[in-house]
Amino acid sequence: MNSFTALYQEKQSKPEQWDPRAKIVGGVLVGGALLATHHLVWLTVLMVLLVALWRVAKLSWRLLVVTLVALGAWFVSTMIFNVYFLHPDDLARGLEAGAVRNVRLAAFVMLLAFVVRTTPPMQLAEALERLLAPLQRVKVPVHELTMLFAIALRFLPLLAAEVVTLRNAQLARGAGLHRGSLLRRLRALMPLLLPVFVRTFVRAEELAAALEVRGYRGAEGRTSCYAWHWTRTETLLTLSALALLLASWFVFDT
Repeated sequence: MNSFTALYQEKQSKPEQWDPRAKIVGGVLVGGALLATHHLVWLTVLMVLLVALWRVAKLSWRLLVVTLVALGAWFVSTMIFNVYFLHPDDLARGLEAGAVRNVRLAAFVMLLAFVVRTTPPMQLAEALERLLAPLQRVKVPVHELTMLFAIALRFLPLLAAEVVTLRNAQLARGAGLHRGSLLRRLRALMPLLLPVFVRTFVRAEELAAALEVRGYRGAEGRTSCYAWHWTRTETLLTLSALALLLASWFVFDT
C-alpha cells in the first residue's frame, strides 16, 4: 500500500514520538487560530509554520503537492466567487478575500494530514477517547464513537486501494475512464461503484463477526495498551498552539 492510500506510515520522526493527546489538542488550537483571523499575512505565517512541521515530520512533499493540486478547482472557483460576486466593485478586496479563504483551506488540509499521518489510527482513537472521557458522565457513548472513528480511519486506505485496483482492471479491459467528455467519464465510473459498495458491506459483516467472536462488549472491562507520558515537549507544543490562537484572536483578528 503506497503513501497515497496509507494514512500513517512510520518515518522515525520526532512528531511521531509526541503524545497523541498533545497533537489533537494542538491541532484544535491551531485550527481555531486559522478560523479566528482574516489577516492574510498572519495566515501565511501559520501556513509557513505548518510547512515547517511537515518538514520535521519527514512527510512526502509529493503527497502535499498532489493534495493541493487536487483542490485547484476549488481554489479557482473561490477566487472567482469572491471577485465577481462578493466584491464586484473592489478587485483588490475580492482578491484578498479569495486568497484568505484559499490559504485557510490549504492550511486546514495540511494540519489534518499532519496529525493523521504522524499518528497510528488506533493511538489516535485512544487519545481521542481519553480526551473526551469526561463526556461519559453525561451518558455520551465516547468509546463507541471513537471506535467508529478508528474503524473509518482503517477502512479508508483499504477502500482507496480497492478503487485503484478496480480502476486499473477496467482500464485493462478498455474502459474509457480517461477519455471523452466529463459526463461520459462519470458514466464510466458507475461500474466501479457497485463492487466498492458490495465489498464495503462484506468487510463490515466480517468485522462485526470478528468482534462478536472475540466477545467485544464496548468499553466494559477494557484496558489500554498504550502508556503515554506528558512531557515538557507536549506542554511547550500546547502552549505554543494556544499562543497562536490568542494572537489570531486579539492581534490579527481583522
